[in-house]
Amino acid sequence: MIKAISITVIFTFLGQLLGFIVEILIANNFGTNWKADAYFLALVIPTILYDLFIAGINAIFIPTYIVKQRDGKADSIFSAVINISILILSFIAIVTFVLSPYLIKLIAGRFSSEARELTVIITRLLLILVITMPLAITMSCRLNAHNRFALPALGKFFNFAFIIVFLTLLKNSLDIYSLPLGFIVGNVFFIFSLILLSYKEGLGYSLHINMSDPVLKEMGILFLPIIAATVVNYANILIERSVAAGFPEGSIAALNYAFRLINIPLNLFILAGLTVILPAYSRYAAVGDLNSLREHAFKGLRFVSFFITPVIVGILIFRTPLVKLLFERGEFTSQSTELTSTAILFYVFGLLGLVAVTVMSRVFYALKDIKKLSVIGILIILLNIVLILSLSRIFGFAGIPLTFSITSTAHMLVLAFSLGRRLKTPLLSPMLKVFFKHLLAATIMGLVSTGFIAVTKEYAGNFSSIALTLNLLMAAMIGSAIYIAISYALKVKEAEYVLNLRGTFNQKF
Repeated sequence: MIKAISITVIFTFLGQLLGFIVEILIANNFGTNWKADAYFLALVIPTILYDLFIAGINAIFIPTYIVKQRDGKADSIFSAVINISILILSFIAIVTFVLSPYLIKLIAGRFSSEARELTVIITRLLLILVITMPLAITMSCRLNAHNRFALPALGKFFNFAFIIVFLTLLKNSLDIYSLPLGFIVGNVFFIFSLILLSYKEGLGYSLHINMSDPVLKEMGILFLPIIAATVVNYANILIERSVAAGFPEGSIAALNYAFRLINIPLNLFILAGLTVILPAYSRYAAVGDLNSLREHAFKGLRFVSFFITPVIVGILIFRTPLVKLLFERGEFTSQSTELTSTAILFYVFGLLGLVAVTVMSRVFYALKDIKKLSVIGILIILLNIVLILSLSRIFGFAGIPLTFSITSTAHMLVLAFSLGRRLKTPLLSPMLKVFFKHLLAATIMGLVSTGFIAVTKEYAGNFSSIALTLNLLMAAMIGSAIYIAISYALKVKEAEYVLNLRGTFNQKF
């Protein structure tokens, strides 16, 4: 498992590295102007639609497919899911293509007519992803169930690589359209690669759909609460973007840059590892081994807390130089840096809640307890909507990321309490106890790193790009060493694992 996680993390890192470059190129070429706002807003509707299916695939497909592997009917259920998805998604994409001008006007009524027109065109282009993204995720999940993790982990690599190529070579002729076109071509190439690997592995596919299959009916029933939760969630996102569109130009782009920056550790370390762990969770749940499921669920929460807590402190302290280093050039001005840094300040406090919920959700998926997970999610989203509307009036632009942090933390606490009852073991109090140990070590790390930057600033040429990069890297390395050392002194078992003092991941803590 450790080898699979390591490979997945490395390949995911390649995708994240290219994602960094994409964000830098977008910031350099478009900054936080109206074209950037139009592009980022245009992503919302296609993302809502394909995420409806991706959420269901992650929650339902892998546990069901693993059960069908034992029955020798895995190819049949895969084929049925793919064929039904293509039919439904094609219909949804066509309807949305027709309705997109009205939807964009509803969401971005305060945009200029030129900005709305551009948003509609890009939205229509990106509707191709409504079909291709769920297909890619379904094929990737299937390969993961057969312990093939490398190529599926390169999905973002394909997407970002082609965006970079299109933006670099065709920006002068295609302008902002180089972004969606690169995204689409990259995703199509990724699908072809998955098809070739599936064929090589001898995995079958047919056009047949057995609509009387009781497993399909069970999947459909489980899918309903996920659709409800996802619809409510994206109604929340539409409201958020609509509120942000009422703030000064560039607000949507700044929120996007900030949220993507804080999501990098989640996408790199947490989601990459969960790609490998979810099939294991599903196997424990399928055979009724709740002891192993309970042990690995808590272990997963401890490890994500150990890795994400110093990241939170580091981003909080160095958010402005990070944004300046990564984005401030070309069309991305010092004002853009200030706006993005403000969003990060309020976003970062919700990062622990976000990663903890991501882990606990996978346990609910494995248990097929989708209804409870969806009900909790809907209630949290409704709270989020209320807070966005109220806090944005009080705090303005900052009210949007502040709402995210409040509701992410609330979601984590409620889900931890509920999962603890489901697994018949206290989960919330031991999880918080471990977190505060991590926080103490991370706080000391932050103080040392801040002191290092302060002492070396006068020797760094007042932070030229090269000096700033070296200083941040050195501060990160010194801070990491301090964090692990303090954690080890506090008898944090995750630090002992990192130092290879206590065997392997499968050792019982």
